[in-house]
Amino acid sequence: MERLVLHEYARSGNCYKIRLTAAHVGAALERREYDIMQGETRTPEFLAKANANGRIPVLQVGDRFLPESNAACWYLASDTPLMPEDREASHRPVACRARTRSLVPAVAASLADAA
Repeated sequence: MERLVLHEYARSGNCYKIRLTAAHVGAALERREYDIMQGETRTPEFLAKANANGRIPVLQVGDRFLPESNAACWYLASDTPLMPEDREASHRPVACRARTRSLVPAVAASLADAA
């Protein structure tokens, strides 16, 4: 697996959601903390390299940057038991994708319960 770097603000629930998903699937994350209150995600370097929108979390996968927490969770959980492939429903891909996508809010809900 490529090197994973989470650009985050540790107190953010969306950042925590990615850390929790990574822990569930056994993915090692390097963490880079930014102080959003000090504008560290608004610097020219951050905007040019990590996210032109100036928001975190951003999951860096090798040299690519994946903004948005649900997209990052989806990426981490793909091809793992957290998002199993339903072999019986393989002839119904729309239903299978919809059921799989329903796992992302379930992870988010478990975060709220854990906090």
